[in-house]
Amino acid sequence: MKAFARGATRLRSTSLSAVPPPRASSEYLDEYADTAASILYRSPLPSESGLPVYILNAAAFPDAFEVDYDALLPYVLARLPGEEELIAGEEYEVVFFAGGQPESATSEKKTGPGMGWYLQAYHVLSRAVRKRLQKLYVVHERSWVR
Repeated sequence: MKAFARGATRLRSTSLSAVPPPRASSEYLDEYADTAASILYRSPLPSESGLPVYILNAAAFPDAFEVDYDALLPYVLARLPGEEELIAGEEYEVVFFAGGQPESATSEKKTGPGMGWYLQAYHVLSRAVRKRLQKLYVVHERSWVR
């Protein structure tokens, strides 16, 4: 019941941003930047076609009751190629490991973002970022996701 009460107090932002506050700003949160670095990062290896590959790791998301995903979103999206790189014509691929948190006897199950949040995140991206995304691979451990 406590978890429900905490979840009910979490309000969604009316407008999502794709840009985090400047590092020098008092609103910039190093904790969110560090979390974003484990959620979305560039692979050291290129794809078969030579494009940069970004890894989106759903298991790295903190519990929904510990962080505001709408506030975390700009920090995650800032890890993607910048507008300058995209305008220059750089394309990229994303591998989305959607399996979520591993369950074990010693860890509590965490609540991650829902599919609606991922769709919102995609729509917050600029047209240039969406256009340069060449392939999106979704990897899930369940056989029903095909």
